[in-house]
Amino acid sequence: MVGPTGGYLLGFLGAAYITGYLAERGWNARVVTVIAAMLLGNLVIYAVGATWLALFVGYGRALAVGVAPFLVGDALKVGLAAALLPLVTGSVGRLAD
Repeated sequence: MVGPTGGYLLGFLGAAYITGYLAERGWNARVVTVIAAMLLGNLVIYAVGATWLALFVGYGRALAVGVAPFLVGDALKVGLAAALLPLVTGSVGRLAD
């Protein structure tokens, strides 16, 4: 937790809290709000992680190596998760019955 990647691990905790909080308030019902919640979660991870990483390598380098390389992949994962949302929520509903 005290190394260069510790901030990202801490950021995951914040992201889980925020996305869970939003899901409990209905943000998991529509694709648009799900995407927004996931993007907010990613923003928390990047903000906390890059800020901590910057203590080790400087802010510019932290953005270059700790954020930029992951933006496209994370955007694809958010899109895929949002696209699968109707399938998953339908399956979960049927399992609960």
